[in-house]
Amino acid sequence: MFNQVVSARYAGEVGPMAGDVLMHQGSQSCFAYDAEDHTIGERLANLDIHLTAPMWGRGRSICTDQAFDWETAQLAGYEELQTGLEKLGLNQERRALRLLPQNLSVVQEADDQLLLSFDLSVGSFATSVLREICQVENAQRGEF
Repeated sequence: MFNQVVSARYAGEVGPMAGDVLMHQGSQSCFAYDAEDHTIGERLANLDIHLTAPMWGRGRSICTDQAFDWETAQLAGYEELQTGLEKLGLNQERRALRLLPQNLSVVQEADDQLLLSFDLSVGSFATSVLREICQVENAQRGEF
């Protein structure tokens, strides 16, 4: 569901909206979007802060207003999965939409082989980074 919200956000190029929750780079510290704060756009561009999306679990989303309505619409049809995650005891959290690998290193080991090394913040997945920087052909279907 997190990926669904992220994909919809980027596909629609949806910027900050009323009720959004922003996260400081390198931490799990969140704060509410303030349309009157004219530094937000610059801070987003400088990767100092990030828009967030829900990691589903028990409890109500901390986003409100337009952002809450937008996220709810993106997750329509996932009610059964949401209920299942809540019953498993997971608590709802927020994660940044952007993932910034640190200490990135690329070494060419052979003509057709690269060795990538990087650090990620807690709760991030290397597979997400690799998906964005690599195109993998599905040999069975001939698709990318």
